[in-house]
Amino acid sequence: EYAYAEKVYDGDTVYTDKLGKIRLIGIDASEIYHPGWTKVKPYKFYGCGIQSKEFAEKYLKHKNILFCKDPIWNNKWGYGRLLRYAMIFTGN
Repeated sequence: EYAYAEKVYDGDTVYTDKLGKIRLIGIDASEIYHPGWTKVKPYKFYGCGIQSKEFAEKYLKHKNILFCKDPIWNNKWGYGRLLRYAMIFTGN
């Protein structure tokens, strides 16, 4: 199903106009922010978290993306996010 990626939370979670929050299958990016944290937990932060968010923003943010289910994975993940692959098409 196609949806417009409005926001990138981190390297593995995006927010779309039609589907809401999507957790990308096959990507495990480190946390940048978690709404339940009341103070900084340094062991949860790694430099690659920022890099993965920047990469996801470059290729996903403000674009129509084809989000596909996988029959092996459950439909939903923690925090009410849907599990999907992101299919990005580039033209030649």
